[in-house]
Order: sequence, then structure tokens, then C-alpha cells
Amino acid sequence: MLFLAVAALAPLHFHVDLSEFANAVYHVACLTDRLACSKPIFAKFWNEEYHVTKEDADRFDDFRTTMESLENAAGEIPPAPFMPNFAGYYPPLRLRVRIMAAALGAKSAADFRRRAAPLAKPDTVDHLARVFDAVEQRLHPWWVSTGVPTVRPKLKGVEREMEKLGAPALARDVAAFLEAGDRTRDVYLHAIPSPGFAGSDAMASPTLNHFCMEIIHEFEAPAVTAIAVHELTHSLYELAPAEKKIALMRAFVDSPDPAAQGLYMYLNEAVATAVQLLLLERNGQHDDDPYHNRYIPRLANATLPLVRDALRQHTTLFGDFAAQYLAAGRKALGEDTDSLAFRFSSPALLGEDELRGAFREGASLIFVATSEEDRQKFARLHVVRVMTYDQAGSTDRTHRGVVTLRAQGHDRLELLLVGRDTAAIGDLSHKVAEWKGPVAPGTLFTID
Repeated sequence: MLFLAVAALAPLHFHVDLSEFANAVYHVACLTDRLACSKPIFAKFWNEEYHVTKEDADRFDDFRTTMESLENAAGEIPPAPFMPNFAGYYPPLRLRVRIMAAALGAKSAADFRRRAAPLAKPDTVDHLARVFDAVEQRLHPWWVSTGVPTVRPKLKGVEREMEKLGAPALARDVAAFLEAGDRTRDVYLHAIPSPGFAGSDAMASPTLNHFCMEIIHEFEAPAVTAIAVHELTHSLYELAPAEKKIALMRAFVDSPDPAAQGLYMYLNEAVATAVQLLLLERNGQHDDDPYHNRYIPRLANATLPLVRDALRQHTTLFGDFAAQYLAAGRKALGEDTDSLAFRFSSPALLGEDELRGAFREGASLIFVATSEEDRQKFARLHVVRVMTYDQAGSTDRTHRGVVTLRAQGHDRLELLLVGRDTAAIGDLSHKVAEWKGPVAPGTLFTID
């Protein structure tokens, strides 16, 4: 086993921040797909309440284009057996995260220029800073009249409540468990007033030691604290030594369990949700549905005792945790572990955009590669191909659609969905999600 002296770690502190500049950064990043967010809510706000102008649209397009250029030039993705389950492995995502962390940590456009200086050329950083600055000015009237007044009362005493619930102490122990060391002594929760404040949809998005929380009327300190430690666990996983995370992945690659690829891809979420449940447990609370997903709640509950024991014994994720998690995960998911849907929950999804979209509507996916080039980088990655009969060159069109499973060597599977049109692919996808039959090479099923 691997051990770490928790007592030697520096204290970890949570800071709740209501920053106008971070709010502007979040709007930009949300609308340009650089942070996970409730995008439909923010898009509706800009379109209907703020009556987005051509200048607004140009700024967002400019930001997206600039970030795409930076990300595309960040470097090639190294090959690996599976898709590694952390953003830092992928040079484009690693650069995106670092830029967004610099922006969220800044207090102004000038401060962002300073923080982001090591990440890109000065003129490029200035380009991004100008977008942030312009959007901050554009949002300022709403921020003063609506954003701050609706959210500030919700934030009173939150830091004190987090301390009372034991979040900093738990986070410190999780940092030891993930071997993140003392690289994260201060964690910043950026409160983002949601334009849909009266609604029920909200998201949290981690970016290293910063994470953003969309604040709605249901905001309560205990629930938010549990979500905060969940998101922080993701950030600490990012900060864990890359070489140890790769070695961890190889423990799953070397496993004889045919479901090892799927269980590995859900590991990050399972651990983070288990930590969330552990905080609630320590405060005499419980959450029956901590994550709206087909597999994660069950995997998290199976992982909870493993994390609890590891923290008590001061062991780390990089010892024999993988073997324990594989056994616990298989037991928790039962027959779903070997289902078609779970085996293909993190595939290379190849085909035209419209057909891929139709497949995703019915599938429960967590990680996805969408190009043949990326598929080739991950030698053991299962593949889903979606195509019409015309694209497949098939003359047999007896059925609206057909699903075939093919073995590619001894360790990779390819699922082929062929249909008459996009609607047929969508129907096939829904049937894949519910398929309880055998997962063996050959024609699995058809639809008429």
C-alpha cells in the first residue's frame, strides 16, 4: 500500500467569492463552450433579456476562435490504451483549464494579462482580456441591479458553514488520498448569479483550485458544501501526479475484467461523488440521488466505504484501490456491468455530426472521442460507428436499422449502427441503451 502523512499537509481553506470579473469570465466561457454550464439558461438570457447585439456575438465568436487556435496549437495527444480520465492528459484541454483558471483568479482584465502571460503570446492574451473586459462592462448594469442583490444574501455565513460541516478537513484528507500535496491550499468558490435564479437548474464547474457555482433560489449551504467537495475532488485529481494517474489507468488495462474500461472511465466521478456522500454522512445526512446518471450513484455508494477506509488508514488512490474498486463496482452494477450500454459508455463515436447527435440522445456517455485520428491514439478504445445505408453501401434495406457487434482483436469491440435515416439511428440508440441480450459478435437486433 501507499501511505501519506496527512498531518504534514498545510490547512486547506475555502473562500467564497462574488466577483464581477469572474462572472463576466463565466458568461464568456459558458457561451463559448470553455466551461461546463447551464448553457441554455445563459443563452436565453443574452438573447431575450440582454438582446444580444452584433458586437456581442462578434466578441463571443472572436473568443471561441482565439481559444480554438490556442488549443489546436497546444500539442499532440500522446497515445494510451484507454482515454485517460483527466483533462490534463490532453494538451488542448490542459491549456484551456490553465487559461480559465488564470481568468477566474483574476480581479480585472489587467490582472488576467499578468496571470496568463506564461500561457500565450502577449497579443493573444490581450485579445482574450479585451473580450472579458468588454463583457464585464456590458453586464455591469444587470450585475448591479439584479446579480449581486439576489445572490449576496444567500452567501452570508457560507464559509463559516463550510468550516462547521468539516469541508476543509475532509478536503485536506482527500488531497492526501489523491497525492495532490499542498499545491492547493486555497480553494475559491465563485458565486455566479444564475439568470434563471427562480428555476431549478444549476451547475458547478471545477477549474483547478477555482470552481464556479451557479446560484439559484434553492441555494443552501449544506448542499452547496457537499457539491463543493465533489468538484474540489475533481480538481485534486487533476493535480495528482500525472505519472501515477497513468500507472493507475494501466491497472485497469491489465485487468481481465471485460468491463474494466467502463469502470475506469467512471472512476473520477465515482470517487468525487463518494467524497460528497462522505461529507453528508459525517453530518448525519444522506442523498439518495447524488448524481443524475444511470451508473454513477451506484458506483459512488460502492466506492464510499473504500474512500472512507483509505482516509482512515492514510492510504492513497495509487495502491491497491483499483482492484478494490473493480470488485466493488462490478458488484454494485450487477448485470449492467456487462451490458451493451455500459461497455460502450466511453467510446470513439464516429460518423456524421447529425448521426452522432442522434446516438447521443439515447446513450449514457461520459467520455467520447469523435475522430478517427483520436481513436487511433487509444488502442483499446471501443468504437461506435453510425451511418446510413447509403454511407454503408448496403443493398439489404429490409429493416429500418440494424445493430452489429464486431470484435477487433481480443481487446476491442466495434458497434455498428446502420439505419435508413437519422431518426432510425436515434431509435437504434435507445434500444442499445436498454438491450439486455448477449453482447457477442454478430447481428444483435434490428428495428422495423
